Amino acid sequence: MNTLIVILSVVVISLAVVFNYRKSGMMRKGDYQYYKVKQFMDEYEQDLFHTLTALYNDKYLIFVKPRVEDVLRVKSGLTRKERFTLRAHIKSRHTDFLLCDRKTTEPIIAIELDGSSHNGNKRKKRDQMMDGIYASAGMVLIHIPISKRFDNIYLTKSLYTKESVTLS
Repeated sequence: MNTLIVILSVVVISLAVVFNYRKSGMMRKGDYQYYKVKQFMDEYEQDLFHTLTALYNDKYLIFVKPRVEDVLRVKSGLTRKERFTLRAHIKSRHTDFLLCDRKTTEPIIAIELDGSSHNGNKRKKRDQMMDGIYASAGMVLIHIPISKRFDNIYLTKSLYTKESVTLS
C-alpha cells in the first residue's frame, strides 16, 4: 500500500511539474524558433560605419544601433506615472550610431541615418520628439541623409559643429 502511494505521488508530482513547465512558457531547445540575420547593417549603415570609423576611430568608440534607454535615463524626482510615461518614449527605441569618448565611454553624439521613411509626418514628429529628448539630456542627435557615398567633409563639418555644441 505504501509503495502504491509513493508511486502515485511521484506520478502526480511529475505531471504537475510538466504542466507547470509548459504553462510557464519555458521551452526545450527544439522549441525555439529564431534565425540569425544575414547582415546586421544595411548597405547605407555599413558605408556610414566605415566612414565614421575612418574619420573618428582614434577619438571615439563607435557603437551601432544602441538602445536609447542604454544611453539616456529618465530623471529622478518624478512621480511613478511620469517616469513610466517618459520611459515609454525611449524604452524600445534605438539610434543608428553612438559616438562615445574613447577613454570614459561617455556618450557624446548620437547619429540617425535618415532615409525616405523619415519623410512622413508621423516619422517627422517622432524625430522631433527624439531631438528634444536628446537635447534635454545635453546631447545632440544628428540626422544624416542617406546617400550613395557619405561625404567625409560633410560628416567632419557636421560632427565638429555638433560636438562643440555638445561639449561646451
